[in-house]
Amino acid sequence: MNLRKTESILTLISGIIGVLVSGLALLGGMVLSTVDLDTLPDMEATPEELELVKVFIGSIKVLAGFALVIAIVLIVLSFMIKKNKNTTVYGIIMIILGIVPFFMVSFLWAVSGILAVIAGIMLLTRKVEIPEDPMAF
Repeated sequence: MNLRKTESILTLISGIIGVLVSGLALLGGMVLSTVDLDTLPDMEATPEELELVKVFIGSIKVLAGFALVIAIVLIVLSFMIKKNKNTTVYGIIMIILGIVPFFMVSFLWAVSGILAVIAGIMLLTRKVEIPEDPMAF
């Protein structure tokens, strides 16, 4: 008896896309960290500016890692929605987890975040009637 199939599928798709996007951002941060900025030709930057660029590249990796964890949590939540009848808490959590990574990996998270927010709103607003007879399906 799966009454929240639409929300579960939306959340699962959101999590899968989130894993792909945050993995891509993490890979990009790792590739950027392999570049030795001190040996680049025609680089007219002060040591303070180079240090700032290195910190920025490090923050890309950290934020993409957090976004990856959030995407994995969305996948786990997609399976937990099926088993629970009180989904108000899951709806609120899903809306939060859909919005927060926008600030981490910006527009890369757009599709995943929109799907998670839609699923969260559906969990909060849609009322599912549980049939009296379990054999009614």
